Amino acid sequence: MRYTIVLLSFILVIGCRSTKETQNNAIVPIQYREKIVERLVPVQAPADSANIAALFECDSLNRVIMKNLDEQKSKHTESQFSFNAGVLKYKVTTAPDISFAKVRDSIVYREVPIRVPVEVKVNYLTWWQKLWINIGKGVAGLSVIAVVVALVKSKIF
Repeated sequence: MRYTIVLLSFILVIGCRSTKETQNNAIVPIQYREKIVERLVPVQAPADSANIAALFECDSLNRVIMKNLDEQKSKHTESQFSFNAGVLKYKVTTAPDISFAKVRDSIVYREVPIRVPVEVKVNYLTWWQKLWINIGKGVAGLSVIAVVVALVKSKIF
């Protein structure tokens, strides 16, 4: 009898074990995405310059004569000289020089972690608890049958 009480109390302690606690909120992990975009950017060349060196002399009639002319200029410039009656005219035209450079832009998308409510099962039975409930139902059913058989044998009915 003493062992039976100890066994039943042991079964009750094991059957009524509490479940693990779970959180009601779950944290969604941070998502990190990076998008790289390549594009062409127009780059205008800086202003050009020209260097001119001219040698002027006077003749016996006191007229100015241009003896020598040296010019240094960039590739895309056109220049026109005219020297008439002691007046030097210089005209320079420069074509716009625009080149395109490749540029890589990187766009970073970061998302902040959010707490999302999660549905949590409360007071659900474990497989061990379900097993002992089914064993208890079986024992109760057998007890009812045993009582009915005992009453029939004792001829009370």
